[in-house]
Amino acid sequence: MLFQKDLIINNETYTLEWSEKEINSIIKFERLASEFKTLTRDIDFSKIACKISATIKQPIEVKSELLDNNNISILLHKMRPFILQKESTFLPKVCKILSREIKDEHSRKFIKQAIKVYITEQNKTINSDEVFKLWINSSEYHYDEEKIFEIDRLLEFIPQNLFIYLMHEVIIRKTNSIIKILEIVDAILNHRKIGVVIPLSSTLK
Repeated sequence: MLFQKDLIINNETYTLEWSEKEINSIIKFERLASEFKTLTRDIDFSKIACKISATIKQPIEVKSELLDNNNISILLHKMRPFILQKESTFLPKVCKILSREIKDEHSRKFIKQAIKVYITEQNKTINSDEVFKLWINSSEYHYDEEKIFEIDRLLEFIPQNLFIYLMHEVIIRKTNSIIKILEIVDAILNHRKIGVVIPLSSTLK
């Protein structure tokens, strides 16, 4: 069974079609992302900060303000459906489903920018997705001894509070992307008209 809907995007009408499996993934994403968005309203993301200082005679000193550990644990728990690849609501998977049917140029750029913010470079830079996955699977989602060892090796070269600060930055970037894609999904499921502009913002009717 196909899901079909006519949606006006930036004053042009598009007919969107998805399979039953795909639309179920989109509906599930909306439900979980809405719950996630509600959770984020009680968290002050602006509080995180980091200051690095050094002199010739003294080693690097890092002072950081981080999110509360309880908030991080709750965020990561609620974020699981969007960051685990096996999930039908894995954000890049949902974006691929959306992009296939949404032909409006601004909407496609909106989705592309959201996913670009969501996925950092796939290399060994500290704030990359690869290192982020190592971290959550060594101390948050799982306690994988091999991954713990890799994180411990990283921490030989970077102060722990700076490392955690960078991981919190990744969480914030992913949070922003999830909420932005929720705007598009909400429009598809609950509205008949959407206006999308770049940078990442949209208006619904």
